[in-house]
This record gives sequence, C-alpha cells and structure tokens, in this order.
Amino acid sequence: MDQKQFVAVPTLAQEVYSQLRKNIMIGDFPPGEKISIRKIAERYGVSTMPVREALNKLQSEGFVHFGRRSIHVSQLSSKELIEIFKIRINLEKMAMEWSYPNIREKEIDELTKMVKEMDLNINSPIEWNVLNKQFHTKIYSYSHSKLML
Repeated sequence: MDQKQFVAVPTLAQEVYSQLRKNIMIGDFPPGEKISIRKIAERYGVSTMPVREALNKLQSEGFVHFGRRSIHVSQLSSKELIEIFKIRINLEKMAMEWSYPNIREKEIDELTKMVKEMDLNINSPIEWNVLNKQFHTKIYSYSHSKLML
C-alpha cells in the first residue's frame, strides 16, 4: 500500500488530438475536407498551438496531410484502400495461424462474449469500433508475440 500510483493527465494537445481524430473517424470532417487551424481552435475553445500539435500527430498517423498552404483530411484512392485491405488480410491470417494453437475453450468463451457485445453495439459505430479493436487485440494476444500486438 506504500506504492505511489501516478495518474497521467492528458495535455490540451492530447485532448484536441483525441477529439479531432474521433471527429474524423465518424465523418464530421470527411475525406478531402480542408481544415482550418483557427476554426478548429474556435470549435474546441483552445489556442492554435495545441491544434497544431494535434494535427502534426494526426499527419504522422495518416489522418491528415499538409499541403503548401492548407491541411486536408486524408483521402485514400481505391487502389490504396485495396492495398491496405490486402495487407490487413495477410496480417489477420498470420495472427490467427500464430494464435490458433493457444486458443482453448476459455479463450473461445472470451471471444464469444466480445462478439455478442459488438452485436449489441452495432448501431454505435464509435463504440463498435472500440470493441472490434479489443476483439482483434485479444486474438493477437494469443499469438504470444509482442510484435504482432
């Protein structure tokens, strides 16, 4: 009980990043839309500095791209999307191959519960997406590979 436990408090830039990422994912900022740093700052009630930091992180993750004098929400071509899905299919297949020998009845029960919870949240895309990520992460964990995770 003597151990100290620290609570991490997100910075303003982290909060802006989280909110902006969520807004992009649910389509509030559709692919190709121009983003104004000043308008985002006004929307979230912050200065432009945390917005710039958030946008830099979003750019590194591929959510936005910086042009000469503008910032736009990234828009994938159909070729890029197909390529991403092909990569994802192969990674998913490898994850299952590595995980399969380690999946027993207990693990199947856990995964079944997760799928049922996803079914209950089918009309909430954000919640469903979170649950879907947890489901896949759980499968990857059975591979016992830190790199796969």
